[in-house]
Amino acid sequence: MYDSGSSRWLVMAPPLFEELARTRKFCVNAARKIARAGFNVVRFDYYGTGLSEGKFEDFTLSQAACDLDTVIAMCRERGAAQVSCLGFRFGAYLAALRNSKDGVGRVIVWEPVFDLAAYITEVLKATAVDQIVTYGAIRFDQAALMDKLAREGRILVNGYALSLAAVEGFRNARPIERADCQNIGVVLWRRSSLNKTPFLAELQPVVCTTVKAAWDHIKFLDHETGELVESTLGLLKC
Repeated sequence: MYDSGSSRWLVMAPPLFEELARTRKFCVNAARKIARAGFNVVRFDYYGTGLSEGKFEDFTLSQAACDLDTVIAMCRERGAAQVSCLGFRFGAYLAALRNSKDGVGRVIVWEPVFDLAAYITEVLKATAVDQIVTYGAIRFDQAALMDKLAREGRILVNGYALSLAAVEGFRNARPIERADCQNIGVVLWRRSSLNKTPFLAELQPVVCTTVKAAWDHIKFLDHETGELVESTLGLLKC
């Protein structure tokens, strides 16, 4: 938690898998700057991920949603007059589900993942491709990975043990739709995101041209958050 002594609180819902590890410093820098601007900022990891208790194979979509609810409730217990939510990638999906519910004030999303079925398909595809680097060939394609998951109850995804329950939760999750996004503030720095979720353009997203942080590889290690934080603060004050 980054305490500014304010009655305004902001909860940050993070990404998943290596996206979380690659952007952790980036999120820390952003949280510190937002706190200096007058928000109490709470960062957390879902159960089984990051620095939280449990093993990754215990992670499920429903548990992650409960974790966000728990953190928001904690903020209220500590006297928050207003709780806003900031979701990054996978966290944006959870934040969008919280939109306009239980007194959550403003919802901001960074580079949102709004279709979890498509997202887990991409993750599995990347896992298959990674085998070329490790083994020189693809040993398990997506179909084989799903067969292995059905037999053994879990598979390794980017080195993380992902359970059958987690994969099924992703594949059965309904996509976030335009109607879910009333008054949500959207911040992007990859225009390719507009191709994956066309209705984002209708939400008049803020596009940050100076942000270079990448969640899908380690080529860029630029943790600068200046324009991103300024844009986020502007949306929080709307």
